[in-house]
Amino acid sequence: MNKHYRGALVGCGYASAFQLTAWSQIEGVEIVAVCSRTREKAERRAAEYGIPAVYQDYETMLDAETLDFVDIATPPATHLPMVRSAAERKLHVLCQKPIADTLAELREMIAICDAANVLFMVNENGRFQPYYRKARLLIKDGVIGKPYYANLTARKRLSLPELRFKQPFFAQMPRLMIYEMGVHLLDTARALFGEASTVYA
Repeated sequence: MNKHYRGALVGCGYASAFQLTAWSQIEGVEIVAVCSRTREKAERRAAEYGIPAVYQDYETMLDAETLDFVDIATPPATHLPMVRSAAERKLHVLCQKPIADTLAELREMIAICDAANVLFMVNENGRFQPYYRKARLLIKDGVIGKPYYANLTARKRLSLPELRFKQPFFAQMPRLMIYEMGVHLLDTARALFGEASTVYA
């Protein structure tokens, strides 16, 4: 990479550790600032990953820092205004899933970023797990023939007390299982088999 990319992370909760660990392993990229409504969380992440700047206000951070992109790791209801603020400043956006509360909001985010000529990316990592990547290659190469049926099942220890501890906003999320958790399997199915022509539940 010829350019050194400067980024900022918004949201210093559970997902932020995964984000910052990944960014720290990419050559030519540096997270130079973190932002959280809870300053203690931002300071903790900054100390853990050697990040020089800490903010509590998103707009203040975007105005103060020289950035190429923002990584938004906050709850879905906050995404649209944050994406708009980043695009207005010509910053590329990586946004945590679930991306939006409604399809209309998602389409608005896409339009905003298209108009600003910035990249708009969704952080959906399920399809990139090594076993799914291998399965995709086997399907693509015809090793197992043409699939006609698949059953994707996930088993995790996600009791509500554990959820409240790791990601407190889960306890108030009205569509938790499909909206937050099941989207991983839905996106993985798209990666393995292509877009669905019909959907039912």
